[in-house]
Amino acid sequence: MAKFQTNAKDKIPVGQKLAFGAGHLVNNLLPGALGVFSFFLLTAFGMDPFLAGLLGGLPRIYDALTDPIMGFISDNTQSRWGWRVTRRLPVSIFSTERTISILIFRKAIRSPRIVRQYVSVG
Repeated sequence: MAKFQTNAKDKIPVGQKLAFGAGHLVNNLLPGALGVFSFFLLTAFGMDPFLAGLLGGLPRIYDALTDPIMGFISDNTQSRWGWRVTRRLPVSIFSTERTISILIFRKAIRSPRIVRQYVSVG
């Protein structure tokens, strides 16, 4: 087997490897938790296996439909800040702001006090 030597400038720092691994750890927590959750749904609660499978499958089907649409939108967004990373910035800001406002006002329907706090702070 041939031995290859990587140039020092091409080596990835350990901190960057750890950051990459930490990000992928978060991505893998949901499937792991869903497996444990499915076990209890099937054995302890006697849920229909088809319905338990839908709990894991429906979000993936939704993502399969919406991810290409959002990719098209973010790829074709013209931004004054440049092309590469900041092209997705307006889409990210808009979607984050919208999600937060939906969560706040969804909770506010149950509690008028939160509406007063939101209006007085914001």
